[in-house]
Amino acid sequence: MAILKKSELKQLDGKKIQEKLKELRDRMIKVNFQRSTKTTPDNPGQIKETKRTIAKLLHLQKELAKKRISKVGGKKKYE
Repeated sequence: MAILKKSELKQLDGKKIQEKLKELRDRMIKVNFQRSTKTTPDNPGQIKETKRTIAKLLHLQKELAKKRISKVGGKKKYE
């Protein structure tokens, strides 16, 4: 689930991005708990991919905020 393609990312709006971020962060909490208890995660590559997907979503979220600000024409910080 952590792998999101570019085409899937472009279709997401603000609320969907927030939902995906919450879902992925919850997954990271579970995986980090597994790591702290010294149990092996189901898929070790999942950690790296989840982190990358979170970063992609945060980047997309900032780009959308920039577009909203530029449409208004003001020089405001990100929401």
